[in-house]
Amino acid sequence: KRVVLLVVDALRYDFVAPQIDSNLPFHNQLPYMQSLLTNKTRHTKLFKFIADAPTTTLQRLKGLTTGGLPTFMDMSRFVGIPYTTSTV
Repeated sequence: KRVVLLVVDALRYDFVAPQIDSNLPFHNQLPYMQSLLTNKTRHTKLFKFIADAPTTTLQRLKGLTTGGLPTFMDMSRFVGIPYTTSTV
């Protein structure tokens, strides 16, 4: 058995989810992904994730892959704040 996990940073949910009766130019532009979601429902799943600002891709990927929460040390690396305090 195999699992393919596709994570696309900054891809809006409504770009992928089928939008019935929508005339917006960015809706329904990914027909292959939409056909997988509608025709292969046992094998595909689309999750909607709403992030709190500020967002950093590394933190989110670490959370998705490990199931843990991002740490302050990860954020300090992103914004360039020197990390000097130890909680160990």
